[in-house]
Amino acid sequence: MSSAKPPKVVGSQSVVLLFANGSRERVVSRSKPSFESWASRLLLTLYLLAGLACGAPTTAPDDVGNADAVDDAYDAGAEAPQLVIGSGLGEFSAVQEGTTLQLVTGCQGSQHVWVAVRTWGLDPERALVTAELTRVVDDLRVAILQVRMNLTSMVGHAEVGELTLVVAEPEPALGEPLVLRVQVRARDGATAVSSRSVELVWGPPGCPGHGA
Repeated sequence: MSSAKPPKVVGSQSVVLLFANGSRERVVSRSKPSFESWASRLLLTLYLLAGLACGAPTTAPDDVGNADAVDDAYDAGAEAPQLVIGSGLGEFSAVQEGTTLQLVTGCQGSQHVWVAVRTWGLDPERALVTAELTRVVDDLRVAILQVRMNLTSMVGHAEVGELTLVVAEPEPALGEPLVLRVQVRARDGATAVSSRSVELVWGPPGCPGHGA
């Protein structure tokens, strides 16, 4: 006596879903799908494919420290390279107009300001970074730093922090209106520049035994 045949599945369908992380999953439907079901699956597949085509997201201004200052300087719709000036140690903190920066005394006897830079749309490899402080009243340049270096590539932008902008003679700069200007020039000649009005005050000693 022959064994009974398994019941035939009518309308069995197989759908492969492609996820944003590159993984695939095959979904088998054992019943004839309705038009609404097929439409939902089609929309889901198109949505996932659109996400893959867009690539990695660009870092938004509110993803960084001091979000308001970054909003003022960063234009998500701009095509030209952009730059935001930052300061401090560790976490990036954007410099706003009128910010008071601290002058820190180092262990070798000189004093400096911590400067950070964040860029969009520039090649980060071997970029030429120039930072300078100029006194407003007479355009006297009280500090300058120029260095060729690799910026750290992040998601959607590049940055570098803890640059030491040495102020050799602090007296002409302390308590005076100054302009902090930073420029980053990539190897291909593309350039981004930004400036902020700032003032300097003595900060906590950066090394025991030094400071005001």
